[in-house]
Amino acid sequence: MSVAGKRLVRSRVALRIAAAGVLLALAFVSQLATAHSNEYLEKIKGPNGGQVRMAEMFHFEVVVNDGKFRVWVTDHADNAIPTAGASGSAVLLYGTERVSVNLVPDGANRLLALDKRIRKAADARITLTVAMKGQKALHARYAPVPAQ
Repeated sequence: MSVAGKRLVRSRVALRIAAAGVLLALAFVSQLATAHSNEYLEKIKGPNGGQVRMAEMFHFEVVVNDGKFRVWVTDHADNAIPTAGASGSAVLLYGTERVSVNLVPDGANRLLALDKRIRKAADARITLTVAMKGQKALHARYAPVPAQ
């Protein structure tokens, strides 16, 4: 085989390897995108037993108990994000009743609101607004979780 023929074979092999690498990378990226979509997150429980939603680079896990509304903040790799200096608010809708609360930092990566009107309810809808220190406000919505 001539030198030119050998170069052609090598370039075709290199091209096939590069194409396979690109396809593999695209498959990996699409899995990551799916793994961090709200559609995926609504099917799982967070580490604290709550509903998880994402907003830009953050995951917000919400847990509602009688009198307490808590939000844990993590990144997409589930690393805790400090909430010192953060602020937020939540609107909880119980049918036609609307409860608005302000959130304050509470612990390393948690925000908290205390209010006797807060209660765990299967039909609650929640709108969350969180502004991490020095950043714009982000929003997440939580719908009732269907019984499984």
